[in-house]
Amino acid sequence: MNNKQLLRALGILLVLVLALSLTQSLFFDNSTLSIEAAPTGPRVIAQNPIEGQRLGLTSPIEITFDRDMDPAKTGDSFSLLSDGKAVPGQLTWLDARTLSFTPNSALTPGTNYAATFSTQAAAVDGTSPQENIEIEFTTVEALAIAQVFPAADTQEVDLTSSITVIFNRPVVPVTIVDEQDKLPQPLKFTPAVKGKGEWVNSSVYVFQPEEILLSGTSYQVKIDAGLEDTLGNTLDGSYSWQFNTRAPIIYNFALKDGEQNPSEVVKDVPLNQTFIVTFQQPMDQKSTEDAV
Repeated sequence: MNNKQLLRALGILLVLVLALSLTQSLFFDNSTLSIEAAPTGPRVIAQNPIEGQRLGLTSPIEITFDRDMDPAKTGDSFSLLSDGKAVPGQLTWLDARTLSFTPNSALTPGTNYAATFSTQAAAVDGTSPQENIEIEFTTVEALAIAQVFPAADTQEVDLTSSITVIFNRPVVPVTIVDEQDKLPQPLKFTPAVKGKGEWVNSSVYVFQPEEILLSGTSYQVKIDAGLEDTLGNTLDGSYSWQFNTRAPIIYNFALKDGEQNPSEVVKDVPLNQTFIVTFQQPMDQKSTEDAV
């Protein structure tokens, strides 16, 4: 190889070395790239009532953020909405992170509400939500009678029956037997029935008559409006139903010292013959004698 060819080869090699060095500096720079994270806005981390739990009609709503909040800006950004209409109420701060809202009047039973914070809410650190914060609540159902026994318009009710009412919500706290007398006794009977009522749990009331019910009688039972549940919600209107007891049934008919349950006309009966009638249920002596 002559000198000219050698110089050319060295020149090509030098170009390749320079190109490789430039490539490394462009794509394999070991210097650290610094990326600063954008600050995130405040988030809700707790609520009362909790998700899935019904909201009482007069109960406060409590909402807790993940950081200290600006009370004025955050309070001004809050609304409790129903069908797009704001619910008037009182707003307070329980601490630097927890807002409490109490409606001025009872909410509507069985209704969806949305607690909303606009992006004008602000934390003490100056951050705000990137979008509106919305938390959905559903109020409790109105106090109502779920079931009664005997059912309304039942016929041929047994005379030894107890009367049971089941409410859709707790009406009394869970209590001991000794405190039953202090609890509401909601049933009124027509005609009157003597007996004793007992709450077998917080929403089931059972009334046991002192004596058997009258046979062949229509009973009306009433629960007055105003009965309160454990949250203070009232029964809006009175509730009434009626049932009919079994009519008297003759179990056995006999002539004293004579035929039992005769199937044909009995002839030549003595004028002083005694008749024996046995009923299937206890009878009122006076009314039965009057009916003979």
